Amino acid sequence: MIIEIKNVQFVNKGASLMLYAILEQLKQYNGSIKFCLAPSKNAPIAQRMELQLLQKMNFRKNVLDISALTYFIPKRFRNVLIQSYGIVTEADVDMVLDASGFSYGDQWSGIVLKQLALEVSRFKKKNKPYIFMSQALGPFSGKNRKPAKKAFLASKLVFSRDLESFKHVKQLIGDKSHHFLSPDITHLIESDNRFESKKFSKYNEHIALIVNSKMLSNKNLDKKAQATYIEQMHCVINILQQKKQLIVMLNHDGLADRKICEQLNLKLKHNIEILEFECPIEVKQFIGSCKGVISSRFHGCVSALSQAVPCIAFSWSHKYQMLLDDYDFSEFLISSTSADKDIEHMLESFVKLNENDRNKLAQQSSVHQESVKVAWGKIKSCIDIK
Repeated sequence: MIIEIKNVQFVNKGASLMLYAILEQLKQYNGSIKFCLAPSKNAPIAQRMELQLLQKMNFRKNVLDISALTYFIPKRFRNVLIQSYGIVTEADVDMVLDASGFSYGDQWSGIVLKQLALEVSRFKKKNKPYIFMSQALGPFSGKNRKPAKKAFLASKLVFSRDLESFKHVKQLIGDKSHHFLSPDITHLIESDNRFESKKFSKYNEHIALIVNSKMLSNKNLDKKAQATYIEQMHCVINILQQKKQLIVMLNHDGLADRKICEQLNLKLKHNIEILEFECPIEVKQFIGSCKGVISSRFHGCVSALSQAVPCIAFSWSHKYQMLLDDYDFSEFLISSTSADKDIEHMLESFVKLNENDRNKLAQQSSVHQESVKVAWGKIKSCIDIK
């Protein structure tokens, strides 16, 4: 059996963490499964080979998609491609696990949804499951509604990661038995003993700052947030420094996020250390060692809260507010309307959080972990049928 893991990569540590979460679950469940990944600049061959991932070849450009033609390639020839070159086509894929995170909605190109609808429909006709892993979805308006509805109706399972996403999908397809509300799958990833070292304990009293270049991009529909993000980040740093808090910056993505970290440092008298880790599990483990986290990256927030580390979130979509709501931590959200005084009051409360607050987060994390296990049970049932 060959499973394609869709829309994951290695540079963005959130996307990489979802990849690792899937491999961890399914390799233990069925060691005979082979996995494939589409090549991209952020998923180079060396890293794919390290995880023994086959290469999925796509045959589409914009709305033109000729992937259906791969079903006419003789199976004997396709087997040679797999066995000799590690290359698979859509015809070879038995199931898709779509781990996009946040790629489908009005904030993104409508072409993506049109491509998606065609692909999911082809999989349904071939009786091959297409599963939307737990992710943020929507909103869907105008021309985006029709292809989104077509894709979700044709899928085997849809897991919405938060209540607002669930409502957006429900508005399209109604009460369907294959649509579920389920937390992020990375909740189940635990620490790896390979990374136990003094470099983590050194930061036990630090607050980690995680930036996000998407806050400054056109994907952020809140134009005020685009304009005020850097200023608000500096406000946070200044207040924390005045309160004698130890700070470290963690680059959770690639070059664009690194540039923001460096831009923040240019305005400071004393530079804050910028940390980067290659392995996403190491990133999560580092976050778990910190006193607190202030993050504009969704999986930076998840990695903190799921390990009972208090977290303040900078928001550029509904997914941040929904995550904080799930942890009863909704007051710790910085938005474009947050004034400096509001941020200062928030940080005053934040640095005073104690072990009781951490215990409450740990209890909520346990609840979410159990929900993720239920979702995996449904996915594994689809694998057994195949």
